[in-house]
Amino acid sequence: MRSISLFGLSDVKLYFDFGSDYFRDRQEVLNRLQTVALPQNLEPQLSPWSAVGEIYRYELEGEGCSLNEIKATQDWLVRRELKQVPGIVDVTTFGGSTKQYQAEIDPQKLLQYNVTLPQVLSALGASNQNAGGNYLQVGAQNVNVRGLGLLKSVPEMGAVLIAERNGAPVFLRDVADVHEGYQPPLGRVGRDGDSNIVKATVLLQRGEQSLPALEGVRTKVRALNGGLLPRGMKIDTIYDRTSLINTTTETVRHVALTGLLLVMLLLL
Repeated sequence: MRSISLFGLSDVKLYFDFGSDYFRDRQEVLNRLQTVALPQNLEPQLSPWSAVGEIYRYELEGEGCSLNEIKATQDWLVRRELKQVPGIVDVTTFGGSTKQYQAEIDPQKLLQYNVTLPQVLSALGASNQNAGGNYLQVGAQNVNVRGLGLLKSVPEMGAVLIAERNGAPVFLRDVADVHEGYQPPLGRVGRDGDSNIVKATVLLQRGEQSLPALEGVRTKVRALNGGLLPRGMKIDTIYDRTSLINTTTETVRHVALTGLLLVMLLLL
């Protein structure tokens, strides 16, 4: 067992003998993780990464697009589309910036409107979650009713009701500067002189065949570049294992044929 810890991440690697059963080992790790007591809001996850799993790498480019927009498209569109390809277990993303809707609270305005910080946090949390509404009977069927409370823009966030003072509502925009920002990055990826790009690696499921999965990935990439991506964005391939597989196969074929010819000459 080896471990590496850094800000916001603790990575533990377990190494097994080659003769052990992979799926039995995996299940044993899951069983033991359930007995570990962790601090609040911490959930351990098994990584799909393996030493031979990286089969495709690409950069998502966006002419005239911000890093927030490119990263959001990668996380919410491209990654989900590529994970639908049979044999692909995950797509890991590096670089870029994660978009956030941020509210910078003004302490003076909190005092002015007689509002506390816990009130602001509670109102934001209550306004950004779904709510169930039981069901509605329509003939012989029941239709589930729910309220969608997902905030989708800065104006919607600014219109969150915090409190009511003397019959007048106090909104979030009254006590805070609401704007679009990004989560502080923990790293950066550069390529060809560009110091900050969005790069991703496609990971193959253990035991799957590379060539059929790569063909599916290329088909999906062509569809994304053909119109599924927002205007100005495209996927630029950095690494495709197909060339390595073809070169290796050709080398093995050449060595095998050469060996057969040498054996035949010796026998003759």
